[in-house]
Amino acid sequence: MGIIRPNDWDAWFESYSKLIEHYAKLAQKTEVEQFTVGVELTSTHKYKQKWEQIIDNVRKHYQGIIVFVSNFDTYETVPFWDKLGVIAMNFYFPINRRDDWYQSWGEVKREYHDPSYEDLLDGWQLWVDTLDKWQKKMNKPILVTEVGYASQRGCSYRPWSWYLGKSNFEEQYLAYKALYEVWSKKQIANGRFHEGNYLQGIYFFYWADKKPDHDRSYIPSKDAKSIIKQWFTGTESNKVANSL
Repeated sequence: MGIIRPNDWDAWFESYSKLIEHYAKLAQKTEVEQFTVGVELTSTHKYKQKWEQIIDNVRKHYQGIIVFVSNFDTYETVPFWDKLGVIAMNFYFPINRRDDWYQSWGEVKREYHDPSYEDLLDGWQLWVDTLDKWQKKMNKPILVTEVGYASQRGCSYRPWSWYLGKSNFEEQYLAYKALYEVWSKKQIANGRFHEGNYLQGIYFFYWADKKPDHDRSYIPSKDAKSIIKQWFTGTESNKVANSL
């Protein structure tokens, strides 16, 4: 998450605006469908007018979809969502919420409890209840610009962390399965969203050119990949799994 503290905010925004304008022109020239003006720049949220000026300036040079990406725990602090057609956020919500170790926000402790599928569904429901109410107030679709689970024990507890523990393909698979079960039901159909169905799209993190030497990365395992393929093809999970 970007916590920056420049000595001169005016100078920073002036420089950043020029940078973004350059890439907005390039995006328009190359017919890019979607352009991101900022990602997880949490410490800049309070500068509402500055961001509105940047967004207005980008619109002069780029005709596609403009997004600003917040983190999962800061989306409510963005004061300029009204300037954008979609709410974009990175979806690293902790969904394994059992016992007191969740409250510590520290590294996964030795007494970590491996979650069941039902645990992860329950964990998601708490976040969904909050997002449902907030999204209804905002009346905009939500675009998930980043979500993923490392193939490590604890990945559903700290989805944003690369360094958790031993390899655990089962927890990775269950985390993706719970994500699919909850959010595939909220997808926008036929380009229109309504109450309860507001997920515009989803991007998975991350897909490397080749698998690293270790097996604890974010690259989905065979089982987790079957969930992703099922989501985008609509095929039954058993048929998908057998085809991989």
